[in-house]
Amino acid sequence: MAAALVADGRAVRDASFDAGHAGERIYRDLDLASVQSSLAPRRPSLHYRLQDFEFESVQIEPLSVVQRGKDFTYTFRVLARGDFRHVGKLELLVRFIDRATNQGTYDKQCLLVLDTTPSSTAVRATDAIDVLASGAAVR
Repeated sequence: MAAALVADGRAVRDASFDAGHAGERIYRDLDLASVQSSLAPRRPSLHYRLQDFEFESVQIEPLSVVQRGKDFTYTFRVLARGDFRHVGKLELLVRFIDRATNQGTYDKQCLLVLDTTPSSTAVRATDAIDVLASGAAVR
């Protein structure tokens, strides 16, 4: 799936996702209401961010964010940058891993396409399957 999106993506000159700070931007601005995850039952409001939760450890790097808590680990890792929907703006292709660490069996991985919202600094996610299904990456 990632290969199909990257192969059909387009280059865009856009500073909305600085590669040197994408991890920080995901941590600070990703609207988790647009991401299916085990965090949803603990959400503090309709729209919430990773920074709204307290974790035992938070590791932010230029292209990733890893948050570890008592029962779960959440990892967002940037795989590619480009215009994956052909809308003329820069998007990030991100692997999201939501894994139970309390001997549970919950282990979810998915690919997300992240983009910025026009009216705010918020970043929203779309499941890569939905992007592929829309035909933007399959021509």
